[in-house]
Amino acid sequence: MKKIFILFVFILLGDTYIYAQSENIGAFCDLVEETVGSFFDNPNHHSNTVKVHDLLNSDLKTCDELFNLAYDNNKSDIPYINNTRKIITVSNQLIGAVATDGQFYCNVTDMDNFFNPIFKAFNWRIIKFFSCKDIEVYEYRKDLFKMIIVRNTRFETKSEYGDGNIVQYTCYHIDKFKKLSFFLKRTIGGGRCQMIQYKDDQSPQEGYQMIKKITSKRLTQ
Repeated sequence: MKKIFILFVFILLGDTYIYAQSENIGAFCDLVEETVGSFFDNPNHHSNTVKVHDLLNSDLKTCDELFNLAYDNNKSDIPYINNTRKIITVSNQLIGAVATDGQFYCNVTDMDNFFNPIFKAFNWRIIKFFSCKDIEVYEYRKDLFKMIIVRNTRFETKSEYGDGNIVQYTCYHIDKFKKLSFFLKRTIGGGRCQMIQYKDDQSPQEGYQMIKKITSKRLTQ
């Protein structure tokens, strides 16, 4: 496991790294480091991913308890606890999606400044598969684990109705009749990233589609 992992992530999150003044808080944050790192180092084992996801959910509750303790006794520990909470919250967006077969979304800033440096630190391969107007498609691989991330290259905007600069994209594969056919159509807001599929040791082989073509259409200007 990478011992510099948590310091590395704190810098990426834009906060000054401060060593915990309380020994119990420092020990807890070291355990969070090991827990989060175990997924990025070993994502292919689904049972481990589920375990990590459950532990991080429990760790969030512990962060609340430690925050209250630090507020009453040692406020200098609060930035350290808040940094650890950020690590848990952001990383568990992806870990939870894989653990529960759910959906993973994040903004481009989190992908570029948090996830991608961690992927590279843990020797993941990042392969640009396809691109079309406003859309880029990447495959991320670590050992036998792989996932597809779609990125909307338009800038991020918000309105009272939600995301702006929305793009609809359609993915095509070769079907059982050996013809090009679409298998997925989704929308994604500007400046956003989205996982559309993944494969680990419990995923059916036929569930991971090899993308052969992608098209896009702007839904909002």
